[in-house]
Amino acid sequence: MAVEVLGFTVSQRGSAAGTHTLRTETRGSIVHLEARLQLGGQLGRGTVTQTSRTHAQGHHSLSFREDQQKRGDNRSYDVKFDRNTGLVKVVRSGSDAAEIPLSRPFRDPLGMLHEIRLKGTEADDWIIPMLGKDVHVSLRTETELETPLGPVHARVFRLFPGDAFVFLAMEEPHRIVRMVQPATGGALDILLSQVDSEAPARRAAGGRSGGRRDQRRRPRSRRGRRRRRPKE
Repeated sequence: MAVEVLGFTVSQRGSAAGTHTLRTETRGSIVHLEARLQLGGQLGRGTVTQTSRTHAQGHHSLSFREDQQKRGDNRSYDVKFDRNTGLVKVVRSGSDAAEIPLSRPFRDPLGMLHEIRLKGTEADDWIIPMLGKDVHVSLRTETELETPLGPVHARVFRLFPGDAFVFLAMEEPHRIVRMVQPATGGALDILLSQVDSEAPARRAAGGRSGGRRDQRRRPRSRRGRRRRRPKE
């Protein structure tokens, strides 16, 4: 199955603030998600990379990692939802570790967005179990949204706590077309601007991974070969 890559522009109070990329790949029963936020301008320069492994049908998280890279301040946050031991194992910046019971089918931030995408065209109001506090997702309105890719009819969901908003396209494949996230200095407006795809990572023995496109060998050229004349 092809890997979907969505590109977003990030702005704050009308000024460009960075870019956001969301990559989605389904391998069997597991959805692999990757988000990369590159900030600039008045927010300062930095990169936030998130990766998630989420169950495709149950939506519960299997693992989540976040890496923040800023000048002189690099941080990491790694979570394993270990169903074999019944524990959630959390490691911050390589040394600060903690464990809590895996008492519920918790979601991670990327898995939560993926669940909204899959469920949001039918459900209007539901609770998503998250570490810390559950998130209440509720439909606020429907609207016509202008995007760089053209007008989109979307459902608008409010996430509480946090007061973030997610705009979900009604037309298949129901992409998230806009997100509004509260932040210091003003809300971040994250708007879909590009849709792309790439070949899935090869998982066969000896195959390379990383999303590179499959490169097939070309047949050898026959140019330059001399034909032998038949003997008389």
